[in-house]
Amino acid sequence: MKRVLLVGLIALGLQSCTIKEEYVIYEDGKIDYNYSLNGNDLKSYIQDEGGYNSLLNEKKEVVENLKKGLTIESLHKIMIEDEDFLNDKRSNAIAYFEENKLLYEKFKQHKVYIDFNELTYSTELNSVSTVISKESEELNTFLFNLFIAIDNPFNTNYLNNQKNINSTSTEIVFNKEDFKTLVSGLMPNFDAGMGDNMVYNNMFNYQLIIHAPTKIVSSTVEDANFSLDQKTIRLNFTFNDIISGKNKSAKITY
Repeated sequence: MKRVLLVGLIALGLQSCTIKEEYVIYEDGKIDYNYSLNGNDLKSYIQDEGGYNSLLNEKKEVVENLKKGLTIESLHKIMIEDEDFLNDKRSNAIAYFEENKLLYEKFKQHKVYIDFNELTYSTELNSVSTVISKESEELNTFLFNLFIAIDNPFNTNYLNNQKNINSTSTEIVFNKEDFKTLVSGLMPNFDAGMGDNMVYNNMFNYQLIIHAPTKIVSSTVEDANFSLDQKTIRLNFTFNDIISGKNKSAKITY
């Protein structure tokens, strides 16, 4: 798989990897959820250990379709029909789908967007407030475990933040251990004790965006960015913000 070359990062200057969660909350309780990871700034310092550069050259049509967005069902079909796809990792992928039939059936119509050239990944989920926390965890876990099975560049974890969403407020509780695990997946030599080091503090960032159904009246996090109509809020956190002390939270009232 691709791994971050930390020595190069330190020697050549700080770059960043941004993890983003975005929620669009509707008055009827429905929610559009997007999870994305953007490692574009790190791509110059990534070494290819899993043959994904050759995948870019040999499977241009698949790579382009993944960039535009493929359903999980379409991705599964490609793996079944194309014997050369993923080379020796293809059998792992097929076995993974077989072992996780229930989740596959549940999420097969969801789209995944992967740009290997820009090292970006995102997925979307349409849910409701009562089950958003469970469904987002299931979807992201399903996808990231697939990535682990095929050892691709996004072979890491995601942030399993606790989500409490209702008609008047949204509260996200950040799980700092998950954040450490995510970073460790990208940097195998990562030391959680380096959290106070400015290199780590600036290398990884987390962004939370919430589009509320009505005007936002309060936020427990200072230095938030609001839209002109005050229905959208953007919160930015550094790596050190997330992992220092107890688990942090952000509560938005509207």
